Amino acid sequence: MRESTNHQRHCPRHGGLPALAVVFVLVACGSPQRPFSFRSDRPETSDDVVRALALEGREPDSVDTGAGVIRTRWEDTGFSYGEINGVETTVHRRFVVVIRPSTAGSELTVRAETKRCQRPGVYAEGASEASACERMPFLVGDDQEELDRLGGAIWAHLGGQ
Repeated sequence: MRESTNHQRHCPRHGGLPALAVVFVLVACGSPQRPFSFRSDRPETSDDVVRALALEGREPDSVDTGAGVIRTRWEDTGFSYGEINGVETTVHRRFVVVIRPSTAGSELTVRAETKRCQRPGVYAEGASEASACERMPFLVGDDQEELDRLGGAIWAHLGGQ
């Protein structure tokens, strides 16, 4: 069972917004991530995880076999989350799987990385380039559900019972 000890929520500022907008902002608040971790009774390889990710439609962006770290490609979730320099942003997400050998097989952890980026093709006044991004140290929208779903699917593809 996974538990989060930090229950702090992260919200965009909402001073001066109408009441309905404040309700939306509060619903969109971020929560600390709860990585999906599990053990396998056999030594899993990066290739095993890449195959499991492919079965879930997730293409790896980088694979570091020595470190046992696989990162998927960034994807725009379409979830709106505030502004950067006055330009609306959406949340972009990728998943990271870390494989650690253990005496009884492998320990795997699946986590998400998120950032909010300006919508493509939308420029802040005076800006010469779009798509400025900021890392987010928390999850919003369905990020945690998708992380749990993907972690469970990888576990199942690797023979989890």
